[in-house]
Amino acid sequence: MSQASRRLFAEIDHMVTASQLADRGEAGVLKAGFGTAVSTSKVRTILADHIKSFPHIGIQVTERSPAQLAAALGTGDVDVAIIAGEARQHNGPSMSLWSERIVAALSSRHPLSNSEVIDWSDLKDEIFLLSQWDPGLDLRNLILKKLAAPGDAPKIETWDASNENVLGMIEAGLHVSVHCESWTSLSYPGVRFREIRDSSGPSHITFTACWEEHNRNPALARFVETLRQTHHPTTLS
Repeated sequence: MSQASRRLFAEIDHMVTASQLADRGEAGVLKAGFGTAVSTSKVRTILADHIKSFPHIGIQVTERSPAQLAAALGTGDVDVAIIAGEARQHNGPSMSLWSERIVAALSSRHPLSNSEVIDWSDLKDEIFLLSQWDPGLDLRNLILKKLAAPGDAPKIETWDASNENVLGMIEAGLHVSVHCESWTSLSYPGVRFREIRDSSGPSHITFTACWEEHNRNPALARFVETLRQTHHPTTLS
């Protein structure tokens, strides 16, 4: 057999193998959208584990607001979206993943920053600063649930800015903020994170994976199966 023939058969064999891998969802491209920073520990771990298990799958990552992610799922610009909180703007299938405790972000000069645990009632006179980005609405609703009283609503400011930029402002000491526990893995000069509790214990927020039923990307099906096996979630209609 000539060298040219051997090269041709090798290329054909490579194409057949690649096609088989793609059909099994072990190759191809997965477009993943996140409503929270990819650098936070749990999200980073999910991606790293999937890349390690399926090295032939290319992953394209984007970070967007919940509304933008819902639109991107509909157009196919994103195969799967992982958000913090409820998937209010998505009508397709979704899956509850894990829950994280809610923590307060305080200036290191704030008197409460010296406490290991803060009671929600200790924050009733504070001015909260939140991002409009995920999971801002869920966190705002949580603050209202914990602190609102007839004729006495908590003071909440929301910015159309990332959570990173919000945390960057906390050091100034004019506001406090609330975030998911995973943010404590990141370092912000002059900012301390403290768990918030009340009589019912710590507060939590659930992370959710969303996708479209009509999306037939085998790499998506493989990723969803990985989430199902790894996080023992509940699939929601």
